[in-house]
Amino acid sequence: MLPPVPARQLHLFALPRPLVDRLGEAFFRAVPRAPGVYVMTGDGGRVLYVGQSGNLRARLASYKNARPDRAPRKVIRLVHAVQSITWETCESAEGARLREGVDELEQAGMIACVDRPDGRRLEVTGEGDDAIERLTAARRDSLSELLEGWDTDEHPEVVAMIRELARVLMADDDRLLADARSA
Repeated sequence: MLPPVPARQLHLFALPRPLVDRLGEAFFRAVPRAPGVYVMTGDGGRVLYVGQSGNLRARLASYKNARPDRAPRKVIRLVHAVQSITWETCESAEGARLREGVDELEQAGMIACVDRPDGRRLEVTGEGDDAIERLTAARRDSLSELLEGWDTDEHPEVVAMIRELARVLMADDDRLLADARSA
């Protein structure tokens, strides 16, 4: 009779754990079991990944313990490239999601964090303004297509309503971004 086949691959050698080798077990024990945002950086401080989690310790442990026979290749490539990880806790999982979005926009150069006398800390950059213009043009073209040739000159009241809607939505975005920054 043949011996039973193991359910998992047996390994002759220990699998590499590059994050433990670089950062140490103590680093991962120090990570709080709280919601927050983490930033993984590579050579030269280049940001490789920005993520959020409801439990930072569990999420970072999943990277620490990533195995080539179980994790996607992109995760394995990521953990081999990471030189450092920083994290910041947030009050809630929602706050962590908002903060992640702010960090991603900052990394993309769309917004900048600045100290201003009125207390607001985020500003749209030139690149962000360009993106807003492209999105506005796309929305206007889409509206024109949906309304079969709608022209802004023929319906100034609709244009005024759209501008007011954009202003209100932007005010809400400013509040959300400010809340995310303070979380």
